[in-house]
Amino acid sequence: MAEKRQQFDDATVEVLMEIVEWWKAQKTEKELIKTELVPRFKRTKTATRSVRLDQALLEAAEKKARKDRARTGGNFNSLVEVLVWQYLGRPSKYVE
Repeated sequence: MAEKRQQFDDATVEVLMEIVEWWKAQKTEKELIKTELVPRFKRTKTATRSVRLDQALLEAAEKKARKDRARTGGNFNSLVEVLVWQYLGRPSKYVE
């Protein structure tokens, strides 16, 4: 069976190259989200504090944290930890 080869014109090749570059950028962005937006915090000794919030605000935050795992860690405690770290100026001494 003869092999079929597809020939592309220059404009099509240019579009395909743009698509490949876009795809690479998307992949890089996802990797950045995994490594930069949800840092792995160092654990030495943990502490628990209570937070008093309006019930509707708490439920909305928990719902959004579950949906946006890449940025929040997926739960309320991780969300609060990330927010406190960001509030402190994202110091590297607290992350691995």
